[in-house]
Amino acid sequence: MLVAPLKGSLFFVADLSRAIEAVHELDFVELAGYGGAVPGGHERVRLLKDLNGPVEDRHVLVVEDVVDTGLTLNYLRKLLELRRPASLAIATLLDRPYRRLVDDLRVGETYLTAEEIQARVVELGAQIAEDYAGLDLVLVAPLKGSLFFAADLSRAIPLVHELDFVELAGYGGAQPGGHERVRLLKDLNGPVDGRNVLVVEDVVDTGLTLNYLRKLLELRRPASLGIATLLDRPYRRLVDDLPVRYVGFVVPDEYFVG
Repeated sequence: MLVAPLKGSLFFVADLSRAIEAVHELDFVELAGYGGAVPGGHERVRLLKDLNGPVEDRHVLVVEDVVDTGLTLNYLRKLLELRRPASLAIATLLDRPYRRLVDDLRVGETYLTAEEIQARVVELGAQIAEDYAGLDLVLVAPLKGSLFFAADLSRAIPLVHELDFVELAGYGGAQPGGHERVRLLKDLNGPVDGRNVLVVEDVVDTGLTLNYLRKLLELRRPASLGIATLLDRPYRRLVDDLPVRYVGFVVPDEYFVG
């Protein structure tokens, strides 16, 4: 989800949105600064126009034309963080880091290139094909976060297999990466009884929500149940016995978008 502050970033966000081939949403906010401050920021900021939709559990990329002192942008960041997005990052056309008065603005840097990710997905696909040769394989992808990884991984597995989807929603306070309660919004289209199920996740973190899905699937008596993830943070795990069998990359405790 792209979030663009009006009106300065309008032309850049329009061009950037057209350049992003993945399906995404575009929303706008409008801020006004008042009170004296150094150039590029204000002592106080007020919200003139809010977003049209929610950002909870979504990946938010704020699109700015210029990042300067970061004072106004920091207000927007704090406002968005209160709404509990899955991740929050910033893209800018022009940057003046030497004028920054806010140290921890997360203007994203490339951690993994597209080529590195694609090469690792191909390796995972080959390993999965070897392990599940001759078996009835079903990939189960939780919407919406794992959609792109599941699509790439499915193409990389040179075996006949099925791809199905579930959608979960967490509610109730909890540690980041999990919820006290989880409800099922969309169930699988087909049965998994006696079949080999591989859950495909984009990120495995605390494992709380994923553990709910595992228990739900185990009640349906699959022949086997495993997990494949593109990114893993095992040091944050709160569930010890998750069957994570395939890992693309172990990553640090940072927000990732892409």
